[in-house]
Amino acid sequence: MNSSALELAVSPYHLATREAPAMLALVLGSAIVTLLPRPSRGDTLDGVRSTVAKAPRYLRLMESWRWCGELWKSGLIRSDFAGESPADGLDDVYASIADDDAFSALRPLTRGAQQRTAESADKALDFIAGDMLRGGPDPGINIPVSAALDRFAVRHKLCVVRSGAASVAQRVESKLARKVFSVAMPILLRAGGGRVAMLRDDLVAPLEDVRSALAPLLRSIRQDAAPTRTELERLAGAAAAYARAFERWSPTGATGDDENDERITTGYVSVAGVVMPADAVLRSSRAAVRAIRGDSAPDEDPLEDAGGRLLALVVREMNVQPIDARS
Repeated sequence: MNSSALELAVSPYHLATREAPAMLALVLGSAIVTLLPRPSRGDTLDGVRSTVAKAPRYLRLMESWRWCGELWKSGLIRSDFAGESPADGLDDVYASIADDDAFSALRPLTRGAQQRTAESADKALDFIAGDMLRGGPDPGINIPVSAALDRFAVRHKLCVVRSGAASVAQRVESKLARKVFSVAMPILLRAGGGRVAMLRDDLVAPLEDVRSALAPLLRSIRQDAAPTRTELERLAGAAAAYARAFERWSPTGATGDDENDERITTGYVSVAGVVMPADAVLRSSRAAVRAIRGDSAPDEDPLEDAGGRLLALVVREMNVQPIDARS
């Protein structure tokens, strides 16, 4: 096993909207896994054509992801890992909500979605693709997709990439998380897959140094070991060196338009490494529903970790350039 391998799980919603968590993952990860239901007739051209006839929004989703097509073709982004697909876990998440009384508060949200996705594989694909195209306004779909990806990440020891707290559920989830470290990094905030690949190639050495510092740190956290000062300083130093290399590269590498004729933008993000319960999505969504209903329920226990612990990188855009990166 490559000691610097940094295998990340990214929500398909982040890829559909090109949010900062997806852009950070595409720059930093050695492998990116997302949840994408496969066409019922396979990934062949004939199979996709047959599926599109019954799931027209699937084609629109693929078109919306054309910006990162080169990264799919290269194998950096994939919808399976170790012979399994995160999408295969969707039924189990719906079953957990339907059968576990602890999550009964979520049933009004997911019941209709569960019935529609159970009708057929093609209808499920069309249904989920349509929600991703809208940015995920339907919690009956968004919650199970996120929970299935988290469960997959825990099982395969991947680190998920999250956005900062914005919704009620995300604010609850942030209370379930324990922050272990934080660094600042410059990234391409808006750029096509070709330009991302160029950045990865041109800055391969400093990016590999960041991965080499981050990967063992994440492994230690997974084993419930507190990171040492040396490990944290190594990560901070690698991140700072990458930031200096990025600043030298960006005047020529991050200017103009990308291969899709869209203006390239850059910016700094804060990247916080956190650990949280494996079922944090379901628990935080349950708490959000209770809050909206005005129920007085006990606070979620951040130390409870039934089902394992989930490692996450929480990514937030920064309004200013960090002082350390200017030196």
